Amino acid sequence: MTYYQMIRGVSKFDLRLQIVERAKQVGVSQAAREYRTTRNTVRKWRERYRQEGLRGLADRSRAPRRIPHKTAREVEERVIELRKSHPAWGPERLKFHFELPISTKAIARIIRQAGLTRRRKKKWRKKRDLREQKKRLGALEFIQLDTKDLADIGKYWPQMKVWGLPR
Repeated sequence: MTYYQMIRGVSKFDLRLQIVERAKQVGVSQAAREYRTTRNTVRKWRERYRQEGLRGLADRSRAPRRIPHKTAREVEERVIELRKSHPAWGPERLKFHFELPISTKAIARIIRQAGLTRRRKKKWRKKRDLREQKKRLGALEFIQLDTKDLADIGKYWPQMKVWGLPR
C-alpha cells in the first residue's frame, strides 16, 4: 500500500507521526520503502516535526500568502465610488470613460463583490397548459390525420427493384 493510498484510510496526522517515528528508528530510506513514498516526503515530515513538534504534522493552508497581481485597494475603492455615482453604467463603460487601469472583468468582479449589481427580472410566462382546452372539446370533435400521397409508387417501383431500395 502506498503513502497516498494510506492517507485516504488512516488519519493523515497519525500516518505522518508513524512515518516520523519509523524514520527515527530505521532511517529515512528504510521508512520511505516501508511506507512506499519518497525520501523527500519522509524528510519533510521529519523536519517539520523537529521544528514545530506535533503541530508541524497538521495540514497547512495552500492559499498564497500574497498575490502580486491583485488589484490595488485604491483602484477598487475608485471603481466602487464610480459605480455608486453612475449606477446604470457597466464595466466597459466605466473603463472607457474613466480610463481605469484594470480589465473589464476585474471591474465586473469588484462591482459584484461590493453588491452593486441588480438582479435581472425574470420574464414570467404562463405555462401553456392544454388540459383546459382539451376538456372543452367533445369526443371525436378534433381529429388530426397524417396522410401520405401514394401517386408516385408507379415511378418508384421500377427504381426500387433495379437499385435494391427499401420498400
